[in-house]
Amino acid sequence: MPKVGDVIQGNKIEGYNDYGKCIWSVCCVCGKERWVKLGKDGEPIHKRCNSCSKKGKNNPRWNGGKNEHRQYIEIWDSKKKCNVKEHRLVMEEFLGRKLTNKEVIHHINKDIKDNRIENLILFENDSQHKIFHHKNGDYKESYRKRVERHYSK
Repeated sequence: MPKVGDVIQGNKIEGYNDYGKCIWSVCCVCGKERWVKLGKDGEPIHKRCNSCSKKGKNNPRWNGGKNEHRQYIEIWDSKKKCNVKEHRLVMEEFLGRKLTNKEVIHHINKDIKDNRIENLILFENDSQHKIFHHKNGDYKESYRKRVERHYSK
């Protein structure tokens, strides 16, 4: 078993194929010992192990649990250990129950960052959501653009 501070070439570590130098280091959060790539300054490039660095408040880029993914606002759910779309959480809180996977939420003003309950409509499935869009003429423009793109090639 290596001692903290031991340095070896990466390709000598089983399952590691990098030729750079690695140092046996301790995670500053949980104390787990592991091999870490050695930085130019002689220090390990990562202070935290994978399990501590990527989740929730331990992530150096933690911003309070809110982030954007594909333009939707997502919130970190510590119980599920994953990000959940904010508009779905708002609707669940309003209804007092969990949403099913089939249920779809529509933003009335088409601003997907506006997650006020007054701006949300719940559809029981995607088919109902598409029917709503067809009745409002929302799909006509996008269909024409797709056809033009297809035939312009």
